[in-house]
Amino acid sequence: VSQSRYCITNSQSLIDYLNIQLRSEKREIFACLLLNPHLQLIHYEVLFQGTLTEVSVHPREIATLALHHYADSVILAHNHPQGSAKPSKADIDLTHTIKRALRLLEITVYDHVIIGEQDYFSFAQQGML
Repeated sequence: VSQSRYCITNSQSLIDYLNIQLRSEKREIFACLLLNPHLQLIHYEVLFQGTLTEVSVHPREIATLALHHYADSVILAHNHPQGSAKPSKADIDLTHTIKRALRLLEITVYDHVIIGEQDYFSFAQQGML
């Protein structure tokens, strides 16, 4: 999929894209989708790779990447390769930490999606952003 032409038109197009990117990974992967004001994907990057059950994420790296690409908003994404997409307390806390940090830079966190072994979880769809 060409990043420069891919538009996140609805939640299903986002899930389809992330399933392609993350579903087959065997370790936890944390990635960012950087979007322009029209919700067009301008850059996708895997920022952090972890173990079977966890990945260490640094908000500073996310902010640096978003600023470098002049992103208007970001979608955070990671996988739970060994199970359910249900977020852990650490996932929830991290999402809010990143959202607060990026808000200071006028960058919106549009969603955080977790791709599980068979399902997915969207913070935006669940009203958790």
